[in-house]
Amino acid sequence: MRLSPLAFGLAAGIMWGVHFVLVTVFNIAFGRAQAWVDVLVDLYPGYSPTVPGMLMGAGLGFLDALVFCAILAWLYNLIAGRCPLCALPPQPDQPDDRAGT
Repeated sequence: MRLSPLAFGLAAGIMWGVHFVLVTVFNIAFGRAQAWVDVLVDLYPGYSPTVPGMLMGAGLGFLDALVFCAILAWLYNLIAGRCPLCALPPQPDQPDDRAGT
């Protein structure tokens, strides 16, 4: 099985960008998750628990996850295609459950 680096990267980027929005809204609305917000502030320049900071963080997080996960999928495809020990074992034939009904 091969992974599409672009599709994998886009999916991860969308999820990580949405994560920034949810964490920021949760922090603004309830004053919770401050420790995690502090980590994100340290990791992503421009991010802050404000609406403009949330948009900046969502954009940076999207790009970060897109690039990282696209490289991860590419590396997975490279290793899975060349590693004889990484191949899945053949699956035994499974009987058809619909037979005889």
